[in-house]
Amino acid sequence: METLDLKADQTPSGNAIKPGTAHEFYGIEELHVYQWNKDARGWYTTEIPT
Repeated sequence: METLDLKADQTPSGNAIKPGTAHEFYGIEELHVYQWNKDARGWYTTEIPT
């Protein structure tokens, strides 16, 4: 686990993964919150600023 090192273009989330000794997959700056919305054209998401 400590040697895992994936670049952003290698992950579905588009975020790099390099846990190191902390064993945390994502840093706080890489977490995003989205809201689902619906209008006449259909469903879409909007990123909520954190």
